[in-house]
Amino acid sequence: MVKKLLAKGVEPRVDSWKQTALHLCAIDGHVDVAELLLAHGIDPNARNKSGDTALLIAADMFAGPAFFRLLLEHGADASVRDKEGESAIDKIFSRVDGQGQPLTQKRISICKLLIAHGAPADPDHARRVGAGGAKALKAKAETFDWAAIEAHLLAASTKAIAAFAKHHAKEVFYGFCFDCNAQSHGDVLCCLDTVKPGSGRVREEEKWSPGDWEYQEFANMDGDRKWRALMAPLGDENGIEPEIADRLLESIARVAVRLLASGAFAALRRTDNFDVFVLDHEETFQKAKARMKRARAGGKRGAKAKRPKSGHSKPVA
Repeated sequence: MVKKLLAKGVEPRVDSWKQTALHLCAIDGHVDVAELLLAHGIDPNARNKSGDTALLIAADMFAGPAFFRLLLEHGADASVRDKEGESAIDKIFSRVDGQGQPLTQKRISICKLLIAHGAPADPDHARRVGAGGAKALKAKAETFDWAAIEAHLLAASTKAIAAFAKHHAKEVFYGFCFDCNAQSHGDVLCCLDTVKPGSGRVREEEKWSPGDWEYQEFANMDGDRKWRALMAPLGDENGIEPEIADRLLESIARVAVRLLASGAFAALRRTDNFDVFVLDHEETFQKAKARMKRARAGGKRGAKAKRPKSGHSKPVA
């Protein structure tokens, strides 16, 4: 609905409290709507009557890391303070210290992200979230055995797909997706969806929404001991830092591309345009799409592998 209204030239209006539509999105962290508004040119640093920007409202409410990342990518000022002089990080810690709410991994991730973008932080707050800076995180990422991680996921998912195919020989599939929650200790679900009669064309975002798929979780890496062992060094009891999680998702996307090139889906009946995707709970569809584009480009440069033909005589149209 929002996309249609914007396409027709309807401008996001400011209400009597000088709140834009982006301010309202920040209350519940509606990433998809915020992405449309920002692409339309809405000001990410507009203030309401209370002097709050969307970033400050998000910090005071329940938005997740993906919402903050989206704002910052579109020029939101991480150093902004409200009329009382509170920064976004101050607001987060007022809930933790003032209201006794837990310092969750999501809140830690948000604080680190804000600090990396120049947000002012009390030294104690920075210490408690373990903000070591972008260089330290990059150095940490280089210490992990990404090749081993990719090799195991490729082998485990190939095995899971083969087992699944034995019991679903008559169904027609259009897509496979790794449904991830990377910051939550590297959670990965293997998903497949079938062609629905009379479904017609659907938007890309709807097509690659595994939460609505026929087989949302035919395999779950959480039950794989070796995968859990490989994930353990990436984080701690609070989960995996967003920068490390992003690096993990890049590896998972490469595995998806390799699955498609390897013939892992040959035993399944598939449409001509059968494809693979990787989507994380803490990101926008556009970010996931860009990552898949990078993974496909890397695959072409490396193995230069062609997509395998179906194991059946003719792919299903």
